Amino acid sequence: MKTNTTQRAGTRRRGEHGTSLIEVMVVLVVLLIGVFTVIRIFPIGFLGLRQAENRTLANRLASQLMGDLQGNQTNLPQGIAFAYLTGTTVQFEPGQDPDDLGPYPEGSTNPYFTDVNKFRFIEGESTKVPLPTFGAYGGGGIYTVKFGPIYLDPSLGTADSAPDTSAFLKVYGPQMRGIFVEAQPNRNDLSVAGYLRGRQTYLVDEGEPGESAYLMLPPEPGGKTVTYRVAFSYADANNGNRVSPKLLDMTVNSAVPFWQEIKDATTTYKDIVEGSIRVNRNFDRIQASGAWDVNDPYQYKLLVDNVAGTVANLGVLAFNPAGANYTERTPFGEQSLTAYMDYAVLDWHILHEDREVTVRMPGETEKPIKLTLNGIKRIGDPEGDLSIYGGLYPGGGTATPVDLDVFNLQTGQRLTAGTHFRIDPDERTGTYRTGTIYVNVDDTSAGYVPPGSQLRIFYKADGDWAVAAQKAYAEITAQVDGANNTIAPRPGDYKRYGQQGTSLYFDLSQINKSVVATIEYVGANNKRVRTAPLQMSVNDARAFDPAETYGVVNVSDYVKGIGADTSWRVIGPVRGVSLKVRVIWKDNASDPTNRWRIQDLDTYITRTPDA
Repeated sequence: MKTNTTQRAGTRRRGEHGTSLIEVMVVLVVLLIGVFTVIRIFPIGFLGLRQAENRTLANRLASQLMGDLQGNQTNLPQGIAFAYLTGTTVQFEPGQDPDDLGPYPEGSTNPYFTDVNKFRFIEGESTKVPLPTFGAYGGGGIYTVKFGPIYLDPSLGTADSAPDTSAFLKVYGPQMRGIFVEAQPNRNDLSVAGYLRGRQTYLVDEGEPGESAYLMLPPEPGGKTVTYRVAFSYADANNGNRVSPKLLDMTVNSAVPFWQEIKDATTTYKDIVEGSIRVNRNFDRIQASGAWDVNDPYQYKLLVDNVAGTVANLGVLAFNPAGANYTERTPFGEQSLTAYMDYAVLDWHILHEDREVTVRMPGETEKPIKLTLNGIKRIGDPEGDLSIYGGLYPGGGTATPVDLDVFNLQTGQRLTAGTHFRIDPDERTGTYRTGTIYVNVDDTSAGYVPPGSQLRIFYKADGDWAVAAQKAYAEITAQVDGANNTIAPRPGDYKRYGQQGTSLYFDLSQINKSVVATIEYVGANNKRVRTAPLQMSVNDARAFDPAETYGVVNVSDYVKGIGADTSWRVIGPVRGVSLKVRVIWKDNASDPTNRWRIQDLDTYITRTPDA
């Protein structure tokens, strides 16, 4: 007989149930779904953090360069152009969109002719001839170009050579004053030579339609050979008579003046656009170990050789001490001698940062210098296009590849890794991961770098980072229609504007930039009105008319008193006043389809052109 207690216990056992295998599996599935959901969120979060960090770094890089440019406005170039080299001649290509970051088909043989590297020809960077600092190479005023490293063919990049032409490196003086005369029909008549006023003036006969133009350039005493930089625009018969810009050298090697036809070894340039000729006296490059001519202030030296086996040069120049106190009478008044430099940036993807070695503390043997970006590219790393990174300088040449390069700006010395500075190879905390190098400040060491030294550090960073500058041209003049001597409706190059209806038209390279112009128009009661200088934005005309390939300013948006049937004009040249720093990068460089990220920083400048 069962007791009540036993019966109750049995009842409890019959009411109890175990967890089945199916229930366990259901729970696990639900749990795994939750885990996977959380895991999928992490990459998105990490990507967002990386993108935000990259955006902050891009803004920092842009601010650093912009601050340097704003602090040295007198050194700003006249403009930054799309140009390439054929032989020893610079060829400009107008009609290029600076916001197009794709490749340029015609430059496919040039590995740098893509993205921001399409606009890398610096035109007219200027400096007053510096006071001399006496040291190596006989002293001279030292200047280092603002953007670099620069491109120089190895035959031109040796400091102790003095090439006749420097291709992508030209140094020249202020714009000379042109005096227009009629030399026809007999250009052997030198009676007009009395109009020349020393080194400051030249005579020009632009010729009739279909004819050549002629120049009379001032000779040097004793018949010393000098060259002049001649810039102009002409109707290119081989290119549908499109008006194209041209730059060439003309030589004078006579003690007496004479007329010269504007031509080079292959072409005589006819139908030159009226008023487009600009002439500057070239500086002569002499050997770095050569002696200065005390009577010729137009001399300079290249102080630093190319990086061995490459086309990369730091761009350190020394100017004749005689130029420091020399003044010229220019169209803009009496001025101290100014040197202007044209050169090509080698590669905007080679980042450069300037750092000063700080004061050495007792017992300290090295100073850490932190670069803005982490993740310095290292030789052998995979690239986004599945190639292998081969070193800092594109093409490599016969040089020993390097991951980064350091120069002393005060001496031009290229510092040696392992002697003057140390690279920490640690994978987690070292140079490549953190962007930190260690400069030798041990004053008992052969590789001692003194405190106060100004260093320029070149490197590339993961993500294909590039920092580039864009600038509206300092002076843009009217495109004259030679047939009827009126302003043409469209420009022929990047330094010209056209006029039609109520609009000004600019070369496509000037879009998204700002210009200043003074407008004169006929207002109410037939009264002529002249505005104050107006700042206007150059828009992309393709947004309004897909058939257009120009930039446009609708002047009626800024001057309400003009219309298409109203007589109006621009007084003087149009002046470019905008300066932009553009940083581009990719958040995931290992993905070939990854798009460029862009960070722009814009400002306005007040400098007037004097080249």
